[in-house]
Amino acid sequence: MLRLAAVVLLGLLAGCAETQFAAQALKQAQPGGDGDRGRYVIGEPYQVNGTWYYPAEDFSYDENGIAAVIPADRDGQTTANGERYDPQMLAAQHRTLPLPSFVRVTNLDNGRSVAVRVNDRGPFEPGRILAVSPRTAELLQLTPETRVQVQILPDESRQLAASLQRGASTTQIPEGPAQAVPRGAVTSTPLAPPGGASAARPTPSTGSVATGPMPPPPPNPAPPAPTVVRQPIAPPTDPTGTVTQGRPQATRLFVQAGAFSSRPNAERMVERLRSFGPTVLAPISVNGRQFWRVRVGPVNSVREGDRLLERMLAAGFPDSRLIAD
Repeated sequence: MLRLAAVVLLGLLAGCAETQFAAQALKQAQPGGDGDRGRYVIGEPYQVNGTWYYPAEDFSYDENGIAAVIPADRDGQTTANGERYDPQMLAAQHRTLPLPSFVRVTNLDNGRSVAVRVNDRGPFEPGRILAVSPRTAELLQLTPETRVQVQILPDESRQLAASLQRGASTTQIPEGPAQAVPRGAVTSTPLAPPGGASAARPTPSTGSVATGPMPPPPPNPAPPAPTVVRQPIAPPTDPTGTVTQGRPQATRLFVQAGAFSSRPNAERMVERLRSFGPTVLAPISVNGRQFWRVRVGPVNSVREGDRLLERMLAAGFPDSRLIAD
């Protein structure tokens, strides 16, 4: 019995070590930060504990699930995009959204919502879609059973990305008094002689009058281009902690095995999952495209959902995740 306990403990420690190693590798792979404001990072696909994650810009992101709380002992550590973490910040971790981004997190159980700054990768605990700072958890009144909605704030996130990526991309004409457009030298052209006679012009050598067509006047030089001054793009204001009170929303918990653009593929997945419990096929339209989500459940609690998720992951369904709907 003691030997079995030791093996289990070693397995747990190995899993934790793998997660810590992957998180540290992420930080080393990202570009360094610029002071405490960090840099804009999307990043390459990465793997943690056997699961692949694919970071991408997704300004339509909207997902329901369970949130975790970032451990308070991370105070002062550097985030994946080079910022300095503060437990009192309105900050969050996400596995794939651009860093930094702004999202609105809503506690579906009590209707409270607040905007936060996503500036780190995580959480790598199965079944959690977001990890928030202790201050954010306090404002939202989160518990381990809380169901949340996470929605990216697209306009603010795009502005934030632009301010970090292209700090001097706005072009403006410098202020000041208007200036006249420069002009070339004034030239004169004789009128054509009457009756079709040739115009007279002096010869260069003798000053005598020569006949023949007059050469065209020299063209006016093009005016110089106006001076362009590049001004930094101002970043949007960081979240202030203003809590919006909405209406609570009743949700049910499922473990979703995947979403398929092909209904036959989704139906085959349903057959493979029947041994885990009631399985449903839930259609959804995303940007005009039809998908079919394959889900097991509903389950009665987050704890039950976590156990089902662990079973499905161990059985070879790596895209499984715990969702609230």
